[in-house]
Amino acid sequence: MKRYFLFGMLLTIIVMTTIAFIMLRYAGNGTSRTVLEAIEAVRGEGIIDYVIHERETSGGVLVFYLRMDDDGQVVTCVEFVRKVGKGWKWVHGGGHSHSSIRMNLTDEEAGNAFFSAELSLPGGLRMDREPFPLVYGVVVHPEISRIVVEDRHTGMLRQADIVEITDKFKLYYTMLGTLQSHGSQGQGWNVIGYDREGNEMKTVTLEPNRSWSSSNGEISR
Repeated sequence: MKRYFLFGMLLTIIVMTTIAFIMLRYAGNGTSRTVLEAIEAVRGEGIIDYVIHERETSGGVLVFYLRMDDDGQVVTCVEFVRKVGKGWKWVHGGGHSHSSIRMNLTDEEAGNAFFSAELSLPGGLRMDREPFPLVYGVVVHPEISRIVVEDRHTGMLRQADIVEITDKFKLYYTMLGTLQSHGSQGQGWNVIGYDREGNEMKTVTLEPNRSWSSSNGEISR
């Protein structure tokens, strides 16, 4: 009996020592055990209401998620988290909301509201480093099924990825990366929405470090 007791004590000590070592290791280099923990370490615990998409890149992971604002508006957020050793560290991110972007839009409201779009640029990172520059937004127009981002400097087109949450709420994003030409940052981009037949529905112009929304054919900042 005594032998089992000593074995149990030894096992408990080993487990507690291992846990303490892991916690000190992560705390020492400012990293977290998981991607979501890394985000919450910066944004606050419980900030993420609904993860809608994750995209692995050569430099880390992009996490797109929704959170509800105090006034009931949906905030669409994206965070970039980098792998550091065996942990994860938040690098850059942000969110965007607009009064016309909600989950419970009527058919008429969704038909009038186009989408919000935001360019996310991390300070201090090279402009040609994946996944930046990043253009993303939300499509609420039910007939828009394809999004294309046009470089206003060169005319180069890049089709965006679309993640459908509902027919009236779709995430879109595209990583421009090294396809961006020198000087494009100052020129900005056109974000164009098409229906299934290829008809152009609406277009917004996106300038660097700006976020835009289009409703009833008008552009507003």
